[in-house]
Amino acid sequence: MSPNPHTDIERWLAAEATGDDLAAEAAFGALFHALPQVAPSPGFGERVLMELREREREPESGRVPWLWKAAVAAAVALAGLAAGFLPLLRRIPVDVPSPAEVVSAAARGFAWLAGWLGAGLDVWETLARLGGAIGTAAATPQIATAMMGSALISALALYTLHHLLVYERRV
Repeated sequence: MSPNPHTDIERWLAAEATGDDLAAEAAFGALFHALPQVAPSPGFGERVLMELREREREPESGRVPWLWKAAVAAAVALAGLAAGFLPLLRRIPVDVPSPAEVVSAAARGFAWLAGWLGAGLDVWETLARLGGAIGTAAATPQIATAMMGSALISALALYTLHHLLVYERRV
């Protein structure tokens, strides 16, 4: 083991250049043996395990589970109450749609949704064509140079405007 890592590197590279695999492996091992050992700080593993235990701990049995139980009980009670009032719905003079009308309305709704999504996709197709044309044009050196010149002129104009405003504030 050499105190200077540069000589170890040079020895390894020289052995690799000559094709001596055994000497190259030995020099490579000496090079990495000379490196300082890196280890986590004391207690690192214990801190990680404590953090994991803290995260896996179940929530305290308090108000949250009680609220969930009350919500489920209220939902079950309302469902039972609604089921009890179902026979009374026959007496209400409301026109209930037939299954055919429900299926027809659902089909019309899906057709409307498909048309709406199709119109949105047409807009994106147009924007994609426009972006492709701009990208193709910007790939040519002449257009790219013109765009860089335009950006430079606008940056210089913004810089000049900033300095004019700063000068005007001072006066």
